[in-house]
Amino acid sequence: MPSRRAHKKSRLGCQECSFTTAEQSITTFDLLDLTLMNHFTAVTALTMFSGEKQRLVWQTDIHLKARSNRVLMHGILSVAAIHLALLEPENWSQYRLRALHHHDLGVRLFNQQLANITPESAQILFPFAVMLVVWAYASPIIAQDALQLDDIFDLLELARGCKTIFFLHWDSIKHTSMASIADLVARPGAISHVALRALESMRHILLDSTYDYAISRLEHVFMRTVGRLDDVRSVVAWPCLVDEEVWKRLRVKDTEALFLFAHYAMLLERYERQWWWINGCGGNLATVLSLFASTLTPSIPLTLLLLTIPVIDQTATVETSWSSNANAPWLTPARMTWYRDMYLTNPDDSRKWTASPNLAPREVLAKSPPVWMGISECDILYDEGKAYAELLRRNGVEVECVVYPGSTHSILSLDGQSLPPSWEAINTERDHPSCEAKRCADSFVLDLGKKMVMDASEALAKAFGTF
Repeated sequence: MPSRRAHKKSRLGCQECSFTTAEQSITTFDLLDLTLMNHFTAVTALTMFSGEKQRLVWQTDIHLKARSNRVLMHGILSVAAIHLALLEPENWSQYRLRALHHHDLGVRLFNQQLANITPESAQILFPFAVMLVVWAYASPIIAQDALQLDDIFDLLELARGCKTIFFLHWDSIKHTSMASIADLVARPGAISHVALRALESMRHILLDSTYDYAISRLEHVFMRTVGRLDDVRSVVAWPCLVDEEVWKRLRVKDTEALFLFAHYAMLLERYERQWWWINGCGGNLATVLSLFASTLTPSIPLTLLLLTIPVIDQTATVETSWSSNANAPWLTPARMTWYRDMYLTNPDDSRKWTASPNLAPREVLAKSPPVWMGISECDILYDEGKAYAELLRRNGVEVECVVYPGSTHSILSLDGQSLPPSWEAINTERDHPSCEAKRCADSFVLDLGKKMVMDASEALAKAFGTF
């Protein structure tokens, strides 16, 4: 009997089996693919990057080119399938299989054509490479298990092919509509003192000149994103642009390289709420890296862990810690369970400390940096947040846990920073009949959110220096 072929496993599925299934499955496109193409054109294309030029590129130009280029067609359908897997969790399994099917076929064609790339084919392969970047960040949506560092680096390795095509064939690409992907508007930098201090601290720790360019690029990204989170291109491009030597050190989990990558994860987290395809990436990276950092020898020195209304216990249910606030608004047990099922598609992962830090060994918990935590009193996550704070204290960690009475999980959406003009007008008219109502709303809702923002800022200022 012939021996079984070796299988290369990943949390997205068995790669060898996926390729075999792709070869054996239909070679033409079916009605589900028609649904995916329609969704990409009508919805996904509008949510990948900001700006009218980018919307035109992905909604029209790439769509037209895909008619005669199978590699682009597979790229479009794979990204659309991931998007629908997020939007329609009840059909997650169906969309996951189709996303992997088109991704595998597309990557095989991409690698074949990349070996003999020409200026003409670069105009097709570059858009596909950009879609690989989107895939790399969105892939946790369809992962069977929680992604680990090696999985994340494997995906970003594939996306780094975008850099090679861009630099080698820019003369050809710059005459196409895809050139607008590099058309970034310069914004004068007004980086906060905290960010500047963090960058300077990084330079003092990473004395090896190998990291100079990567740090400069990260600072450049900070400058472009000051006060504006609507353009995600600079942020997701950073891993593709770091030097090969830095990338090699990341792959072997070099302590200094991971320290640099942790700063990138914190920047990425700022964009999660606005861009569906990176939602959860930054927070997941930051959490995994902070816990991983404490296990290294020597460990990476972390100054502060700041948590706002955090998810701590992935094993919690309405019968346990959720019970006291099971009827709280917005973040209901049903919604929280849906989020968990999307994040941890393998239920067994919920008991791993990389998913539930409250289950970490005592020796790992004891190495945690000082913690500032803000939690809402009327939130199903309230009890697990308080319990985690006490757990850290028992293990000798300095913890400041601030409870915001009467607030819900949506506290940071009600930060009192953007009041409508009508409220501002009321504020200036002391005798207005709605003045008292306005003051009550401010004190009970808006001021709570604003206070959490200010308290967190003060904690950062205390840890890293004044603003």
